[in-house]
Amino acid sequence: MSTRRPTPDMLDQTVKVAVGEPVPDQTTVAVDAIVAEAAAAAEVPGELSPEAADLVRRLRRVQGQVGGLVRMVAAGRTSSEIITQLSAAEHALHRVGFLLVAEEMRRCARGGGDDPEVTARIEAAEKLFLRLG
Repeated sequence: MSTRRPTPDMLDQTVKVAVGEPVPDQTTVAVDAIVAEAAAAAEVPGELSPEAADLVRRLRRVQGQVGGLVRMVAAGRTSSEIITQLSAAEHALHRVGFLLVAEEMRRCARGGGDDPEVTARIEAAEKLFLRLG
C-alpha cells in the first residue's frame, strides 16, 4: 500500500472521475496550452499599418481554428465535423493570401500617384480578384 499523500491535482482528478467528468490527458493539456498562448497573443501591436493589423487578426483567427481542429481530433470527433472545420480554416488562410497579393498589386499600381480614376480602377480590380477567394 502506498504511503504517498494525494496532491490537490490528484484529488481534483478523483472528484472529476467520481462525478463523471473526463480527466484531461497530456494531449488535452498541451492543446489547452496552445489555445491559451494564442489567446494571450490576440492583441495586435499598435505600430502596424491597418492592413497588417487586419492580416494579423485573420491569421490569429486561423491559429484558433487550428487549435480547435487539434482538440476535435484529440476528442475523437467525426471525420465529417473535422473536415468541415478544416475547410473553414483553409478558406480563411487562402483569404489572407489573396489579401496579401491584392495589397501588393495596389502598392505596385499606385507607384505614380493618387489619381482618383486610377485609384477607382485599382479598387475595382482588387474586388474582382478577391472574389476569386
